[in-house]
Amino acid sequence: MLWSRGRLLILKVPTALSLALLMSPRAPAQVGDAGAPWRLSAEEIPDLTASEPINLNRATLDELMLIPGLDPAIAQAILDFRKLQGRAISLEELKRSGIINDDIFDNMQPFTKVMDEPENWQYRVMASYGADDPPGEVISKSPYRQGFKLALEKEGSLSLGMALEKDAGETDIWDHSAMGLAYELPGNRGRIVLGDYLASYGFGMLINTRRSYSFLQQFGGLFAVRHPGITTYRGFDESIALRGVALQAEAERWRLAAWGSSRKRDAYVDSLGVVTAFDLSGKHRTAAEQEREGNCTEDLFGGRIEYAILPERMNIACTGYLTSWDRAVRVGQVLYDQVGVGSVELNACVDQFRGRAEIALDDRGGTAAMLGVSAKLSDFSANGALYRAGAGYFSPLSSTMDLDIGRVRNRQGVLAVFQAWSQETKMMMALHLHRRLERTVGESWGGQDLFAQLRQGFSNKVETALSSRWTQEEETADTIQTSHWRGSCALRILPSPDWEMQLKLKLCRANGSAKAGSLLQMEICRRLELDSHWTLKGNSATGIYYAPDYGVRLYWSDVRLDGSWQNRAFWGRGAFWALELKGGYGNQCTLELFALWDMPERDFEREFRRSIWLTLKIQG
Repeated sequence: MLWSRGRLLILKVPTALSLALLMSPRAPAQVGDAGAPWRLSAEEIPDLTASEPINLNRATLDELMLIPGLDPAIAQAILDFRKLQGRAISLEELKRSGIINDDIFDNMQPFTKVMDEPENWQYRVMASYGADDPPGEVISKSPYRQGFKLALEKEGSLSLGMALEKDAGETDIWDHSAMGLAYELPGNRGRIVLGDYLASYGFGMLINTRRSYSFLQQFGGLFAVRHPGITTYRGFDESIALRGVALQAEAERWRLAAWGSSRKRDAYVDSLGVVTAFDLSGKHRTAAEQEREGNCTEDLFGGRIEYAILPERMNIACTGYLTSWDRAVRVGQVLYDQVGVGSVELNACVDQFRGRAEIALDDRGGTAAMLGVSAKLSDFSANGALYRAGAGYFSPLSSTMDLDIGRVRNRQGVLAVFQAWSQETKMMMALHLHRRLERTVGESWGGQDLFAQLRQGFSNKVETALSSRWTQEEETADTIQTSHWRGSCALRILPSPDWEMQLKLKLCRANGSAKAGSLLQMEICRRLELDSHWTLKGNSATGIYYAPDYGVRLYWSDVRLDGSWQNRAFWGRGAFWALELKGGYGNQCTLELFALWDMPERDFEREFRRSIWLTLKIQG
């Protein structure tokens, strides 16, 4: 959805853009510059040192804005970086990451502190329950899933997180749970992680255990992974986390990382006992899914070393890992029982221009490479990349663009994203062209992905949005295998800060379908401040749809309180109604109820379906 839970996307895109823009070091401003006087004279600096310095790891946006010379964009970028790291950060780390330059660093030092020892423990608890009725063909034992998350954090010292989500019919709790313990080294010099964690670096051509669904998810970071490094995992997608121990350390210009993992993986196994593919669904509800549960053991050891040739300007990194399995794994026509891969990565930054290059090599001579460049100005940005992954290249933990985990191979392509924005207008155009290096019958030989979007605001009361996306896969050089076009338009009206109304139209056209699919939706949102602490938000959406077959299906999606996506595909002819109620007491407690009714007509042989999700979040 363009805005649903509407403001999330609109607010998130500028934040990501500002963070990416700020990653490029800027030339220091001089004293007296009207735009950004980063270095203030003694008489200009208010006497904030007489009061308690601002804690960098607890400060809100308003508190950061009390620091002289810190503009809102940099303050927000600091908050975003702190959230992405999920741990205590320091001024030195902000400078090394390019979010602040030397002048801002010197200016912030007198007014900030970093709590190496925590003031107290923080906790977050989340419980969820979801049910579908009827359960559908793929669910054999239970129509519902239940989830639980717990996070305990001691600022700058320890953090513990755990998560569990499963159907009642799934019996192996260990296989459906995630738990990670992280210890922060003194002085923000690194961390040690035990349990479940994610590892992602560079473009993801070598290692990125986060799943990728579209190249559009990565353009904001120069097509690189969004959360580089080792991070604890507390999510519900059990199929992506490594399980073991990992270490990150840094000193001066050096950054080091090492990790080891041993985990059970769900795999498709043929009659000879050979793994033909790994199952990434993480669900074990049908007999076939239960057969695949944990039937292959994977062991992994890896490390990375990074050196800053020119601090904040240029660095080089070498990464490698060795993976082995207790079964043979078939990739193409090659059988593997283990594979070793390594890469060299170079990053450079000059003013508003950035570049990144990564070359990867496996132990059988397969290669992959990617080169990306970007330019970010005050109201315009451009990102471009070229990549090539050889047909013989195999890195089982690679994932980038729309290539899922372990499937970065046998493809070359070019990507480009252009963006422009002003106070009320935002435009984006994206292009992805790709081709197979070795072509086989029955597989796509290549394709293209074209995307354009325009958003326009009017006096902070009305916003409009148009988007168009065309994807095409080729079976031969002159034959189209699949071709989809999806377009949407939306109107958002804000009569007051407490009211919001949206009208949306979605369209889909595909080859092989005689008619296009369409979905018309209206949404109303109302927010109430019951008193200084209690808030209540209600959101109601209703719509009608027509899609003569599954090929032109339309999607309805929403973001749940736990941060996961709730998706539903509509086809046939019918109507739907969605209701969301969210109540909270400050930031300490939030309860969300979500319900969706899908009411198709009988002519299309689809059943009436309803879904309900209940989520409780408590923190303090």
